[in-house]
Amino acid sequence: MAAQQKNLEQLSSASEGLLLYYFLRYRFQEGERACQVVLDAMKSASIEGERLNLEGWLLAWQVHFNRLMGKVELARQLASECMEKLNQAKAAGKDTRYGQAMLWREQGYLAGNLPEQIDYFQHSAELFQALGDDWWQAYVLTWAGEVTSRMGDRILALEQHQQAVALSKVAGEPRLMARSLMNLAYDH
Repeated sequence: MAAQQKNLEQLSSASEGLLLYYFLRYRFQEGERACQVVLDAMKSASIEGERLNLEGWLLAWQVHFNRLMGKVELARQLASECMEKLNQAKAAGKDTRYGQAMLWREQGYLAGNLPEQIDYFQHSAELFQALGDDWWQAYVLTWAGEVTSRMGDRILALEQHQQAVALSKVAGEPRLMARSLMNLAYDH
């Protein structure tokens, strides 16, 4: 049991780097496929709560990749499945915040109206902040600022963009910084 626990932790850690690589390199189809390979390989894991948590997290990535490939309906279906897995893992006592933050981010993109998008993005950004993940928090705040600006709340949008710029500096990723600065300059 301890060995399976360790294997799931290693699988999660290795998958995170690989999936982020596919995302940053616009290799969405490969990222979606990598998620499916890992999901298929995990079916025999007997640690129910950990497996459900990892499955939920991987499904959140699949939602992300499918949305980016224009498969919006499939992304919505996967989002429902993801929520179910994360709820089951949470009921088993697992910390599902990372998967939940990712899912809320994706639900923001999939939402049908701007106020709903903002709500999801804000929840996601708050959860990434609680997790200490500056990179994803900055990424989400950049989009939240853009949507907030579209809704006409320039003051809140400016705050979100400025916060994204500050977090981008901390994260140290040049493309994220560029996107944050571009949105800050464009909207203000």
